Amino acid sequence: MASNSDNISTHYRSCTVKHDNYTTRFFGRNFDTVVTDEPVAVNTWINRILYIHHRRLNFHQGNNFIAGLRIQWRSFQSSRRPATIQICIGRRVLFFQILQSRYIPPALSRLLSDSRITFVGYNIRYDCHLLKLYHDLVVSSTVDLRSVSGMGNASMERMVETFLGFPGVVKPSWIGNSDWDKSRLSVDQIQYAALDAYLSFELGLKTGGRACSTK
Repeated sequence: MASNSDNISTHYRSCTVKHDNYTTRFFGRNFDTVVTDEPVAVNTWINRILYIHHRRLNFHQGNNFIAGLRIQWRSFQSSRRPATIQICIGRRVLFFQILQSRYIPPALSRLLSDSRITFVGYNIRYDCHLLKLYHDLVVSSTVDLRSVSGMGNASMERMVETFLGFPGVVKPSWIGNSDWDKSRLSVDQIQYAALDAYLSFELGLKTGGRACSTK
């Protein structure tokens, strides 16, 4: 997801052996994205985020602790095997190149199946279906933005304008239909996918939908 350069921009910040760090500025707000195909980096990110939010997680047990969840695949392939998975909690996004990874990180499986966490996204049940079909990942509870927004099948862009007050946010099809399974993704791709997860998280907070089991 992207918009005009006046209101949205993403820049490369730093790197380690196992991941790259990016910062996106969205209408004056910043959020950080870790891009990686390394299971160890995924485990580290998840364990850190759970530690940061452990009090809220325990407080929200049985209620809604929100996380944005999105995936990307190469649209013109016959197989829709997810190439990336993006998770947003707060102003932190994990961008995991799952198709490039050597194995599924244990912490990722545990996070997605944690019933204390409600994963929010647009058409999220289909995303969860693909994650289960191709990667044997089970998402415990989800909220589809279409079911809680009261806007039916309105686009995510319209939801962003209506609920968050940010006009002119668009999802360029040339980015959405690009090659997501390559090892090195462009800044445009990273911004598109990370922003998708971030806005799913923000819309989830704003709409406050009830979770439903996907098991």
